[in-house]
Amino acid sequence: MFAQQIVFTALNNSVQEYWKVNTSLPVTYTKISDSLDAHASYAGKHQGPISISHTGNYYVFQSERFADNIDGYEAITICKTDFTGFEVPRDGQGNAFHAEGIMQISNDGKTIVFVQDGTHDRDIFKITKSGNVWTSVELTASANTYSYYLSPYLSYDETKIIFEAANSTYPIAAIQQIGINATGLVTVASTITVNSASQVKSPTYDSDGNIYFEAETDAERVWKIASGGGSPTVVKSSFTNDNSPITLPNGKIASLLYTSAHHIKIMNSDGTNDFMLTTGSGPVSDVEDIGISAGGSISSGINSIELSAFELKLFPNPMTETVTIGLNNIENSTMLSLSNCVGQIVFQQQLTQLQTKIDVANLNSGLYFLTIHQGKETSVQKIVKQ
Repeated sequence: MFAQQIVFTALNNSVQEYWKVNTSLPVTYTKISDSLDAHASYAGKHQGPISISHTGNYYVFQSERFADNIDGYEAITICKTDFTGFEVPRDGQGNAFHAEGIMQISNDGKTIVFVQDGTHDRDIFKITKSGNVWTSVELTASANTYSYYLSPYLSYDETKIIFEAANSTYPIAAIQQIGINATGLVTVASTITVNSASQVKSPTYDSDGNIYFEAETDAERVWKIASGGGSPTVVKSSFTNDNSPITLPNGKIASLLYTSAHHIKIMNSDGTNDFMLTTGSGPVSDVEDIGISAGGSISSGINSIELSAFELKLFPNPMTETVTIGLNNIENSTMLSLSNCVGQIVFQQQLTQLQTKIDVANLNSGLYFLTIHQGKETSVQKIVKQ
């Protein structure tokens, strides 16, 4: 079992606070806002939902507290989950970026997808870091069916984004998908295709590419579309008032179950083995239903990517049957490991040559991390298996 966390927003005396909670019992709460405030240099507040990268490297949120000259209101802010580094992304003219609602950040902290005004009333944008400058691309600029594109979620292999689409902020009429390169826009679900639902919203992927979302028919429930396509199916019909699903790196589903307040429920992808992670008996009486997020934990060993001085090359990427690893030098202690997107090591061996070919034909498709340990140095590169 690899450590994982859910991050969320809660209100305390009308002030938004960021929290995290581990996903296994016993439940432990940690107030992220306290750590942020301890490192902040400016007055102001944090605002809106907080998200974590899939492997747990970075948080992304909006704040006034980490930079000046941000147009007088909260700007997109990122930090490492061990709070050792903070950044307010800026474009080539030094302007900060501002978002609306939930955001997503890549595992290397260099890509963020978010919502702001664009060609339509609201559009999905991507900013990417090169050097010290972030470049913005409007991903939904060519979309022509709806006026509002909201709540983006980045796939585990970081190749596509799923989001809400509608002609107003409520109700949400459809769920669409687009490639990270702004191609391949498709509608994956709508109020028509999902049992005549009044709305469909809050889409998310799991690590296998399955899609989950909230649909409101006679009640709000979590639905699923298999990665290969097909008709949407309800995950567990007995759960009503079941909102805002997200997936954990281990494939389980977290959502907000509402009775007198919103609290986090965990269940398997088929709806079995459910339990309430939060109940209101701890320091948080209600989880704000503005977007929750899940990823690896600082204790999982998969959240930190340190680049070393030695040179690592691998090809082909994406890989299919084999992958070749090349180094510019080698030591007796050089070790290679290949881990999946939830940190499980699927291959490991000591390296004795500058170039090594390994067989990956039996691995499942998806995102992997190839790590080389050499003495005190470590190098990690992302690689995709097709």
